[in-house]
Amino acid sequence: MKKLTLCLISMLTFLMLLTGCGSNPVQKDLLSYINDYIVPMAPEETKIMDQFESVTGANYTDDETLYNMLMDTIIPAYRDYSDKLQTIQPETPEVRELHEQYIALSVVTQSTFIGFADALEKQDLGLANEANTKLQQANKLGREFQTQLKDMAKKYKVEFKTK
Repeated sequence: MKKLTLCLISMLTFLMLLTGCGSNPVQKDLLSYINDYIVPMAPEETKIMDQFESVTGANYTDDETLYNMLMDTIIPAYRDYSDKLQTIQPETPEVRELHEQYIALSVVTQSTFIGFADALEKQDLGLANEANTKLQQANKLGREFQTQLKDMAKKYKVEFKTK
């Protein structure tokens, strides 16, 4: 999940300035969506994912530490992040559809964190497996979002330029 998030964040943050020509409303909306909303929110998502990675995988120490980080830090922070995503209202149907994909990704990601916490609280391997399945779904949704973003940028002649 971190690899996917870092790829998305690097695509949006390090290649942050989007430029295009013309006055196409979708192009303008896409530029606004990325530059005014997604890029400014990227550090918040990165921080949350870094926190998750700090207590999972090779950094896992024990269930209690992971559970406490999920309940005290990660879930509340991601809930706030997801709530902010919900407030974004792109102007054009094309960008709204793209944004709905990103919202779907955030819902599955939030559900993944909650699922891991629930599995830890109940010490239930079945719930842990369900959370892992949701994690795989979130990774898939993230890849699909990245593809759609790239495709839309190409379609509307929006170039990613480095700072």
